[in-house]
Amino acid sequence: GTDPNEPVAYQNDDLKFAATLPAGAQVSEENSRITFSSKNKSLHYIVSVNPSPETLPDIEAQLRNSPTASNISSTTFSNSKALKFTAQGYGTGIVFISNSKVYYLLGDSNYFSTFKLL
Repeated sequence: GTDPNEPVAYQNDDLKFAATLPAGAQVSEENSRITFSSKNKSLHYIVSVNPSPETLPDIEAQLRNSPTASNISSTTFSNSKALKFTAQGYGTGIVFISNSKVYYLLGDSNYFSTFKLL
């Protein structure tokens, strides 16, 4: 079994990313949407991966038209050009493109630092 006091190491070879989560974290996989939460079900963050021909400017235009996204800015994440935004109901959002896939991270940005592409 796993030690409940040890950090949780997660790796998804299909979606090509890994993350380390706090001890006791729960992982829920639903197709290309992975949800990481604490054992009392509070959200750490969600990773959603979609194959897409879109560019970051396309995505930025969509975010600017979205009523649930605000404070959109350019940033760098995991050595990729990215957009950072406030995601209503989640906290922080990050979106970037890698390997012709669009990666969205939504939730508590304190946990984003352990996310890495494979």
